[in-house]
Amino acid sequence: FWQDITLGNVWSLDSHRAVLVLPENFGWGMRNPTDTIWGFWLTDNRTTEVALATCTLLERYGTALDIVYEDPAYPVAKDSYSKVYYWNQTFP
Repeated sequence: FWQDITLGNVWSLDSHRAVLVLPENFGWGMRNPTDTIWGFWLTDNRTTEVALATCTLLERYGTALDIVYEDPAYPVAKDSYSKVYYWNQTFP
């Protein structure tokens, strides 16, 4: 898997999958909206938005949702997903 990703090898994903893109380097335990960041720091101003987006999309897609971090070195392959969501967008 690591070689495929780092070498840019394309592999097929189910076209019904969706992806939620979290902020770059965002740290949060994801157990609840008030969970600590890396176990040490209190939540920041993005945590509630990320928690609500995650909950909303998990209810909608279940295990067909991938959650990734925004990283310019590894852009999201938008053509591999039926829908790409960003943590700070409004969800219909």
